Amino acid sequence: MSEPTLDAGRAALSRWLLGVTRPVLAPLAASTVFRLVDLLAGLALFGVGVAAVVRFAGDDAPSLWALASTMIGLSLLKAVSRYLEQFLGHLVAFRALELLRREMFARLWPQAPAVMSRSRSGDLLERATKDVDRLEVFFAHTFAPAVTAVLAPAVAVTVIGATVSWPLAGIAAAGLATTLVAVPMFEARLARRAADYTGTLRGRLTHSVTDSVQGLVEVTGYGLQQQRLADAGTIEAELEQVGARAARTAVVRRAAAMAIGFATLLAMVVVGVGAQVDTTLLAAAVAVALRSFDITKGVEDFLVDLDASFASARRLFALTHTPPAVADPAEPQSLPGGPLDIAWHEVGYTYPAEGGGSREAALKGVTAVAPAGLHTCLVGTSGAGKSTLAQLALRYVDPDDGAVTVGGADLRGVGLAELRTAITHVSQRPFLFNDTVAANLRLARPDATDDELREACRQARIHDHVEGLSHGYDTAVGELAGRWSGGQRARLALARALVTRARVFVLDEYTSNLDGELAGEVARSLRAARPEATVVEITHRVASSLEADHVVVLEDGRVVQAGPPSELAAVPGAYAALLERQGVLLA
Repeated sequence: MSEPTLDAGRAALSRWLLGVTRPVLAPLAASTVFRLVDLLAGLALFGVGVAAVVRFAGDDAPSLWALASTMIGLSLLKAVSRYLEQFLGHLVAFRALELLRREMFARLWPQAPAVMSRSRSGDLLERATKDVDRLEVFFAHTFAPAVTAVLAPAVAVTVIGATVSWPLAGIAAAGLATTLVAVPMFEARLARRAADYTGTLRGRLTHSVTDSVQGLVEVTGYGLQQQRLADAGTIEAELEQVGARAARTAVVRRAAAMAIGFATLLAMVVVGVGAQVDTTLLAAAVAVALRSFDITKGVEDFLVDLDASFASARRLFALTHTPPAVADPAEPQSLPGGPLDIAWHEVGYTYPAEGGGSREAALKGVTAVAPAGLHTCLVGTSGAGKSTLAQLALRYVDPDDGAVTVGGADLRGVGLAELRTAITHVSQRPFLFNDTVAANLRLARPDATDDELREACRQARIHDHVEGLSHGYDTAVGELAGRWSGGQRARLALARALVTRARVFVLDEYTSNLDGELAGEVARSLRAARPEATVVEITHRVASSLEADHVVVLEDGRVVQAGPPSELAAVPGAYAALLERQGVLLA
């Protein structure tokens, strides 16, 4: 199946949606048939009822038993058909939404973690939940209504022509075609743009609310409640304005449809009376035409929801079809055994700018090495390029220039699965799921035993705290581990990394929330637990780098010094200046 561009039109989006959900679409055909039966039974029920009233008013009263049997039979047929149409349609819709969510996450994983740097978490949440849910209309309320909106009136017009009068059928057909085709075209482009903008605004609103909830402590601590409410209120006001414009368009469409319907019915009566059509048949024909207009007006109703569905589909498509920052090589090579070094060779990298603008390079021809089996610290002022070096070593992104190697192998030639097994990352802000301590630890290695979990926690100096919890390792950490201190979260994240069999540890300010004594104890415990592992540590606490084996000093995206910390500290330079700035006195 060919994939459309990120700004795909409706035809291309429809092909994509149907391609993803094709395995579950078969019942839609049956749903359409049952809907057609339901609508035709409704038309017949209304026509027979009106004809019976007219006959009762005259001298040709129908048999009550025959009329009752017909009405009951049509009603039962309509009820059963309606249930089956709804059941099958929604069965397809909900299965389709499941497939779409699976497709979204399957496409999203390869983009991580770079996708988080170019997206807002609240907007991602909106796309993963509400946008997918809005596609239910596309499956449950689009195909069957669209098909039957043409077929049911066509059958009705044909019956009117065959049993009553072809001129009457022609008038009905003209009016129905106008409401079916012309009315929905009124300001259609404006309605589509409004639906697209509404989706964007909903994403912004969800992001604003998510930020406010997750940052509740900061919001209240700095007295920003009214500002955050005002920001959300501004977005809501925009939503109301867009909704008001869409409502005005809907009102005009509905008024036009009603006017066309009234004019059509009036013309049928005038022509029918002039042609001396039988009164009973004329009444039945007008009644069937009236009910047929309800069917065509339903198209305008679902088109409004369909605009929102396509807007959501476009947002979802753009997310799932953005190329990943890195990709698996066609023929991956294996990493060598034993300790692994990391080397950056003339590496340059510039972060993409929002809106396609330009930004200053984060790294400029960097050449550095983290020797195998040793502890290397990356130090420098904020913005010097330390975190960017680490991201390249983890292959979260690829360099614009130069190459990064692990154990002599270019990272771009190593399979991502093997790379993620060999190198593990402890973030400065680790994420802990709202699950038990043990479950959070086993994210790193699901087959880890209880003894391995406990040993990892001992090595990270968090075991005693976990044992003191109400249920030990079966205690839930809570939403975002809000009741844990920053230092406790950091040590649990380190324990999670130690559960793995990684040969390289990339640590991003992992001791920043610990006091100096505990930070040193944790660092020494890590080295004792994994003596052959390569440790690459990013730290602003320059004093802690004195215990490292190797230090790389960065300034403005360039390496200005590298070597053993004792040697660098003994000579004037950037490293000695950092130590002095932090008040570190050397003997």
